[in-house]
Amino acid sequence: MTMLAGTTAPNARRAFASDVPFLIPVGSTEPHGGSTPMGDYRLVEALAQRLASTSDCIAVPTLPFGHATYFQNVPGGIALSAETFAAVFAEIVNGLIRDGARNILVLNGHGGNSAIIANQLRLARDKHGLVIPSVNVWGKFDDAIWERAHPQLGIRAKGHGTEPMGSLSRYLFPDDCPEQKDVHRSGKGELTGIPLMSMHQGKFEDLDINLPVYAEDISEDAKINGENVPFSAEAGKIFFDDILHKLTRFADAYFNRKSGKINQGSEPCTELSKA
Repeated sequence: MTMLAGTTAPNARRAFASDVPFLIPVGSTEPHGGSTPMGDYRLVEALAQRLASTSDCIAVPTLPFGHATYFQNVPGGIALSAETFAAVFAEIVNGLIRDGARNILVLNGHGGNSAIIANQLRLARDKHGLVIPSVNVWGKFDDAIWERAHPQLGIRAKGHGTEPMGSLSRYLFPDDCPEQKDVHRSGKGELTGIPLMSMHQGKFEDLDINLPVYAEDISEDAKINGENVPFSAEAGKIFFDDILHKLTRFADAYFNRKSGKINQGSEPCTELSKA
């Protein structure tokens, strides 16, 4: 059994009693440019399913909506308020712990969720004495991975509305991806005369100015990267295989799956396997 949604109540009861690790995947439904499906939660869901298989874990159903209020004015950009996301995420964590889970890993597929997840996991540690790690799964790939996926652009391919979501979607959900018709954009727009650098910040001389940016202040489809980045299933497989490998090594080491010893209590495993 690797998916909680696909098992029966008796099997679930036995799983909770066995101290098997549980994976909590969370994502978002938001615009990713004109050539990538909006349901990015499906990407982290697919990752959780594969990781559950490779590391003998159980993935719970994916939370498909995230905290992404800068997309709230884009059609289909369904965003939860900070209070709602925090409450729902806390209920998922507390529900698993109440049922007996003592080994949990959060797979976060949307950067806007990060601060709230961190705070709720700190509260969970105070309440239950459990250290629950989380990973922003799409947040960082080595430069070498970017060079393999995009030999012509490298890290310049990265950006909201471009990579890695564009190629990951073509690798995992090719039938949902329209023909790519990307265009180069020379800038990110401005707000009250301040040039924008991201969904969060503008720039004035040497100062980073935090601003209440909406996606449409930059572009109607939330494409931030100005490069004309080509997407491909081949590049998506490079990204997917890389993060799956890293997460498998972490899960095996953190939960001591290879030795058969399960990490429990408030203190995490401190020595990770180098195998």
